[in-house]
Amino acid sequence: MNNALPEGAQNVAIQIRLRRVTVEYGYASVEVASDLIQADNQLDVDKLMQRAIEMGQSPLMAWYGEGQEVDPHPTQQQRESHEQCLVKGKAGFELI
Repeated sequence: MNNALPEGAQNVAIQIRLRRVTVEYGYASVEVASDLIQADNQLDVDKLMQRAIEMGQSPLMAWYGEGQEVDPHPTQQQRESHEQCLVKGKAGFELI
């Protein structure tokens, strides 16, 4: 295998599409209404969680930052002309 750079090239770079996921948390107080109790007097946890998720869709929901994860995007593709890319130049990092 030839590890040399292509003729005339001083360096080669490969663009990798990344994905950043911001993780947030919040609290929703779900009222235990009669429709959340099953026939055996047990709490229907699936319905409880669904109700909490519905409450979490409210614009009034308070969210708190927990962290961020950056990973390679599962779908690698060429960037669109309107999208920028971070490169390392002689003077440091810059967007092109």
